[in-house]
Amino acid sequence: MMMMMMMMRCDSVPVSTFQASLMVMHVRNVGHEISEKDLLDLFQSYGVISKLVMLRAKNQALIQMQDVASAVSAIQFYEKVQPNIRYKELI
Repeated sequence: MMMMMMMMRCDSVPVSTFQASLMVMHVRNVGHEISEKDLLDLFQSYGVISKLVMLRAKNQALIQMQDVASAVSAIQFYEKVQPNIRYKELI
């Protein structure tokens, strides 16, 4: 399942930083055969992707959407439907 990264102590974090963290999705099980384009294709239909960071050594990616609503839409959809690329399930 998709996970949205959230800061635990929002009282000590500026609001703009907290809101930006709500737009970042943490994707796991991103193998070396999965490209940035694959992830862009998977998530662009939910809104504008402002940043994509591939963490190859950890088989993970961080995807920042332009707004919270886009991130929430993607997360809600992929909570019901397991995302996959070339038959590899992402978490």
